Amino acid sequence: MELEFSTPDRMNFFDMLRSWIEAQKDRLWISAPFVDELGISLLNSSARARDARLLARRSRVLGDLNQERIKLKNYEDLHWKFLLGDEELWLGSANLTYASLLNNLEVFLRTPDQEVMKSLKGAFFAVWE
Repeated sequence: MELEFSTPDRMNFFDMLRSWIEAQKDRLWISAPFVDELGISLLNSSARARDARLLARRSRVLGDLNQERIKLKNYEDLHWKFLLGDEELWLGSANLTYASLLNNLEVFLRTPDQEVMKSLKGAFFAVWE
């Protein structure tokens, strides 16, 4: 397990997250209640996984999401924040917003623990369906 954190103006955190998203080939399942223009841009430019999904609350900017590559589901009571990739999970406090990714103090726990990933995959899929 590794701990990643963002601090105001810590661009290397944003760049690390972008690189990680780009590296996912088979699965990229994201749960982020709030997504703004920066989050949409990040996903549209970086998500390459064959099965890319975003679970988020409704927002006008979600119309700009490339839904040919990234499937979208809205869930209004959503508060989970995690990214589930091919071999690793990022679980933390950040939304996919400018404030979360570039201004706020946020934290992510990165883990390859397959049992934890399996549990979150089940929870994600239950809400998705």
